Amino acid sequence: MTEWRQAARIFTNTTPVNLPTFILRRRWLALSAICLLNLAGCVPTSDYEALQKENQELQKSVDTLNVQIRQMHAQLLMAQQQQAQAVELQARLEQAKKEAADKEEEMRQLQQRWEKYKGDRRKALVGKQFSEIALGDGRVLKNAEITGMVDDQLAIRHENGFTKVALALGGEDIRWLACFDEEEAADNMRLARLGKAKSLGAQLDASRKPRPGASSTSTKTLSASQEEAKALRKSIEAQRAALNQAYNRLAAKHQSALRGAHWNSARPEDSGLINVFAERRAVLGLGELDSLAASIKAGLRKLHDLETVSP
Repeated sequence: MTEWRQAARIFTNTTPVNLPTFILRRRWLALSAICLLNLAGCVPTSDYEALQKENQELQKSVDTLNVQIRQMHAQLLMAQQQQAQAVELQARLEQAKKEAADKEEEMRQLQQRWEKYKGDRRKALVGKQFSEIALGDGRVLKNAEITGMVDDQLAIRHENGFTKVALALGGEDIRWLACFDEEEAADNMRLARLGKAKSLGAQLDASRKPRPGASSTSTKTLSASQEEAKALRKSIEAQRAALNQAYNRLAAKHQSALRGAHWNSARPEDSGLINVFAERRAVLGLGELDSLAASIKAGLRKLHDLETVSP
């Protein structure tokens, strides 16, 4: 065997081959591979640029969506925080309402205890004897004995006879024993006036009811309605003046507690201190303001009805 055939056998590790045929086959395979590579690289330039452009646009869309996702995530976190704050504020509001209600109940109970204590003191005053009583009007009653007390009026028997005098004029000793307070007495007087105003309102309601057989369009009825409206306006003005006076006394007594509270002196029944929960204050005496304001509002509704009916 010749040397080149032996070398070819060793190279292929196969049976002996024809070397020229082997070389020709290898060249053909190499040429085929080169052609295939050329065919694979022969992509049109326009298609490649289109694919590249589409890829860039898709990348931009992905980046934009990622930015939107981060923004929405931040908005979601902010909304969750705001919701948590709203829940916390609502809980604090409910707690404040409960505390205010508890304080009002404590004040009501305190007022009841005070009224009982004052009543007991005044009952104990009946039958008490004094060597002399110096009245506020300058009179001095000798060997005096208190025989009764009704509606802040004292009944006193003394060496010169019998007399009745207001507790406000009973002198310092008696007023102290009776737990008399000038501001409280003024409040009671205003409440009494309020009761009279309500009674007047009830009378006005009764007078507005048409009588059987009477014509609603008669001159007499119109005149009566006008008189009712005039009287009601006067009553409302008096109630507003009383409400302003009550507020001024309350503000002078509780300056720090009522600081910043809204008050409309022209229409005090519309003041924020009365109508807005956030401006309510835990002070003794707001009940009187509420009652006066309610009476004024009722009178205004009646006045509106009268003015609507009247030509």
